[in-house]
Amino acid sequence: MRVFSERLVERFNFLSNQTVSSIGMITSVPNAFLAPASERVDDKARLLRELLSRAPHLDDVYAGYPDGGFFQVVNLRGEDWRRVLSAPDDAVFAVRIVNVEATGAVETVMFQDKSGNTTRTAPRPAEYDPRTRPWYRAAANISAPVSIGPYSMATTHKLGMTIAQSHSGNRHVVIGADIILDTITDFLASERITPDTVAFIVDTSGNPVIHSSRNFMQRLMSGKDPGKDDAIVAKIRADDSWTKEPRFIEAEGRLFLVLVAPLRSELLLSLHRIVVAAPLDELTTQASASLMQALWISLLIVIAAIL
Repeated sequence: MRVFSERLVERFNFLSNQTVSSIGMITSVPNAFLAPASERVDDKARLLRELLSRAPHLDDVYAGYPDGGFFQVVNLRGEDWRRVLSAPDDAVFAVRIVNVEATGAVETVMFQDKSGNTTRTAPRPAEYDPRTRPWYRAAANISAPVSIGPYSMATTHKLGMTIAQSHSGNRHVVIGADIILDTITDFLASERITPDTVAFIVDTSGNPVIHSSRNFMQRLMSGKDPGKDDAIVAKIRADDSWTKEPRFIEAEGRLFLVLVAPLRSELLLSLHRIVVAAPLDELTTQASASLMQALWISLLIVIAAIL
C-alpha cells in the first residue's frame, strides 16, 4: 500500500512539474505572446494547441495583457466548455480573443476541428478582464511561477487550480494554465487498489480539498464541509495524526489501513498531504487471491516439469 501511495505522489508531482515546465517554456523566450492579444493569432494558437495536446490534464492555456487583452486556447473534450461556448459538434479546440478597442473590449471565438478548419463567431462585447483575476494579480511583475487555488473558474465555474508566470520579455504579460479538480478526482478514483479504497488530499489544516469520490467533490463545490458527514474523513481528522506511519481506524463498521504522504510538489498544492484509506478486509482478500494465483502457477510449473 505504501508503494501505491508513493505512486500517487509521484504522479501528482509529474502533473505539477509538467505544467510548470510548459508555462516556463512559453515565458522564457521572445515569441508571439509579446504581441498584443489580437496579433500573431495563428502563432499563438499553434503553440498552445501543441501544449494542450501534450498535457491532457490541462483544461486551457492563456495569456493576459496589461491593457485587458486576453488570448486563450481551450480543449473542448469536456461538456462544460462546449456548453458555455456553444461549440460545434466537430470542434476540438476553441480560441478566445479579447481585444481592447477605443469603444471597449470585444470578444471573438474561433472553433477548430481535427483538420484545422476554423469557424469564427461574430464579435461581441467582452465581460472578461484578466487583470481582475487572481492568477494575473499574483503573477504580474514577478519572475517566479505561482500557484493559485483551488478556486472557481470565471467562465465554467468549475473548481480548479492555476499555474501562472509572467513573460520574461514583459512582466505584465502573464501566461496561465488551468487544471480542473475533476481531473485529479478521476485520477485518484482510477488508481484505487481495492474497490472501496478512498484517497484524498488535505491542506495544511487537515481540510480535504480533493477527494476520489465525485459525490464528495460535489458537496465540497457547493460550499459545504463534506468532511463532517464522511465517517472516514472525520475519523482521520479527529485522530489529528499526520505522520507517515501506517495506522488503523474504524469507520462505517470496517477497519481501514491509513497511510499519509506529503506531496513533494514545490508549487502545486505545496505542503499538502495525500491520504489513502483501504478497507482491511479487501486488502486481505486481495492478498489471499494473489497467494492462490502464485500457488496455482507454481503447481502448473511442477506439473509441466513432470510431464
